[in-house]
Amino acid sequence: MSRCLLSPIFLMSLALAGCVQYEEHVSLLPDGSGTIRVVLSGPASLSLGDDHPFAPETPEELAAELTKRYIREGVRLIEHDVREHDGVKTLDFTLEFRQLTDLNRANPYFGKWRFTTERRGAALHVERDLDWDSSAWNETESGFERWVKEELADRLLNKIRLRFEFTFPERVTETNAEWVRMGKTAVWSYRLSDLLGCGTTRLMATGQ
Repeated sequence: MSRCLLSPIFLMSLALAGCVQYEEHVSLLPDGSGTIRVVLSGPASLSLGDDHPFAPETPEELAAELTKRYIREGVRLIEHDVREHDGVKTLDFTLEFRQLTDLNRANPYFGKWRFTTERRGAALHVERDLDWDSSAWNETESGFERWVKEELADRLLNKIRLRFEFTFPERVTETNAEWVRMGKTAVWSYRLSDLLGCGTTRLMATGQ
């Protein structure tokens, strides 16, 4: 069986008992500094080992986990919370960064952070690459493996929802986002099944 079926994403999918929602909300200031709020929610019963993202039970445990994963030079933790309601656990935290690219040294819960920024006159151009290491998804496979992948996509991977936002101080001038909220927030939303087998998906926005 191809190696993609043994990746952490597929192991998580096989254990998934409900929906998982992952959100990144990036707010940028004119000098390129800003904050990123991450909200991760899913079944409280989901357990895949000590390093699973839902392992923290208290704000203190969450702070220790976030410090290990995210705090690097130029990045600091400013808010964090862990809560549970009706069997759903939510991890909610906000990081402050000096430059968006400072986040690239972190070890996020999902994927890798690959941010780039570029000054274009008075505007700031921002990109975020999504690459879920799914290169094996399109490999030659047996009929059984193909059936397994289809079942995963249809029944499980569709339950993992992803949302990404870039908010600029004044307005978005160019973007490939699905839509722009209030004129200054570029918004993308996906199911994990949308991204597998697609190589790198690039989110792009320019704003002031």
